[in-house]
Amino acid sequence: LRKVAYNYENNGNYSEAILLRKQLAKEDYGTAWYIDDIAGIARCYSYTSEIDSTLYYGNYAIDLAKEIINKSDSVAEEYIQNSAWCFYRSNLYPQAVTAAEMVLSLREKMQGKSSAKYLEWLRVMSYQAFNKKQIEDMVKYCDNEITIARDIHGIHSAEYEDAISLIRGYAHQLVDVMPEFTTQWIEPYYQTIKQNNILPYYQYDFEILQNEGYLEMNDLRNADRYANKLKRWAYQHDYDIPLEDEVRIWLKLAKHLVFMGDHIQAR
Repeated sequence: LRKVAYNYENNGNYSEAILLRKQLAKEDYGTAWYIDDIAGIARCYSYTSEIDSTLYYGNYAIDLAKEIINKSDSVAEEYIQNSAWCFYRSNLYPQAVTAAEMVLSLREKMQGKSSAKYLEWLRVMSYQAFNKKQIEDMVKYCDNEITIARDIHGIHSAEYEDAISLIRGYAHQLVDVMPEFTTQWIEPYYQTIKQNNILPYYQYDFEILQNEGYLEMNDLRNADRYANKLKRWAYQHDYDIPLEDEVRIWLKLAKHLVFMGDHIQAR
């Protein structure tokens, strides 16, 4: 059957090749040939249009995984994860989320919510949501990660710092295009690390972000408030604000003061 399937594939009869390879996959489950069968199915599907092939193979792999959940969860997770990546790459975001949530559930079952693998997959989901401009989902996944990091590992943990760093990275890319959303989103995180006197560099960086966000909204009062916080922060922590950041902050303030008609202060 394997040879016949191979001939079908070489002759361009992909539908027949897929049928035979699916039959082989069932017969070969648990053997070294099984992975080759799955790879052959994926390859044959890939010869059709990209979206069709991704849908067909992704859904097939998920259905296959469902059959072996509770028998071989790690293998099932691998197949569903592969489908999620295929869906993400083909801009099939709703299908990708469904598959990604299944992966998350299996990782929780096998390693637990506090595990590195679980948190790692949450980061993948938040990045893909950000990349596809699904900001609501991005916020949900980031909040999920930081809650786990805070409640299980604690605010002094590397996991908590990683979660804050991720939020800060997204905020830097969103502050110019979504300033009102960004300033509101990051404020609670800024207050938490400030009140607990942790992660001093991120305190400083969030103040830059808040300053920039309010400048983008022409809210000079709050922009100036955060600019002064930056100055006080630098003095209290004996920290020199990098010249690049300082120039960026004051040039933006000057630009908005000119816009508001205060040319003397702008100078």
